[in-house]
Amino acid sequence: MKMKKKMNCYWWHALIMSGCVLGLCVGIGGCVCVVENENGRIIIDISHRYQPDMPAWESKDSLGQFLWLTRSMANGSLANFSQFKLPAHSGTHVDAPGHVFDHYFHSGFDVDSLDLLLLNGPALLVDVPRDTNISAGVMKSLNIPRGVRRVLFRTLNTYRRLMYQKEFDTSYVGFTEDGANWLVENTDIKLVGKTSGFGLLCPNITEFRLRS
Repeated sequence: MKMKKKMNCYWWHALIMSGCVLGLCVGIGGCVCVVENENGRIIIDISHRYQPDMPAWESKDSLGQFLWLTRSMANGSLANFSQFKLPAHSGTHVDAPGHVFDHYFHSGFDVDSLDLLLLNGPALLVDVPRDTNISAGVMKSLNIPRGVRRVLFRTLNTYRRLMYQKEFDTSYVGFTEDGANWLVENTDIKLVGKTSGFGLLCPNITEFRLRS
C-alpha cells in the first residue's frame, strides 16, 4: 500500500445500533489518511487521534493519560516497554452487539463477530441541517438512494468541535426515535456514522435496536 496524501480533518462519532443496522463509531480528526491499495482502490482512514485532552463519556474531565512508558532502557531495562490503557468506548470505535444486549454478550458476540466487509467500503457523506436533530422529516429530506449501505451524517456537532472539548457535551445532535425508525423501515442502510455524541435521543433505544 502506498500513501497518497493527507487532508484536513473533521471529527465523526457514530450512531450506536446493532442487529441489521450496525453502528460504527468513526472519527475524523487529527488527520485523514487517503491510501491507495494494490488494486487501485482508495481507502480513507477517518479515525480520530487519541489524545489525553479528548472528552470521555459522561465525564467532566478529559480522557487523561492512557499511555505510559513502564520500562526504559535509559533506566537499565533490556527494552523499552509501554502500557496502553483506556476504556473500549473511547474515541473512534465500533460497539459490539454485546455492548447493549446482555444475551449477545453472554453468547460471545464481541467485535470479532462483526462483518469486516460491512465495515469497509464506499460510504455516502450527507450534511444534516444544522438547526435540527435527525428526525423522520430530516431523513426523508436527505433523499438517500436505495442501495446505499453505509452513510456518514455530518451534523452541527462537527462545527461545534465537540471532540476538541475536554468535558463531554450532552447537547449533541442525534437521531430522534422516529428518525431512527424511518431509517430502518425506508432505507437499505446497514452502517451509520454520526458526528459526535451518542446516536439516539429517545428513551426506548433498546426497542429500536431490536427492531433494526
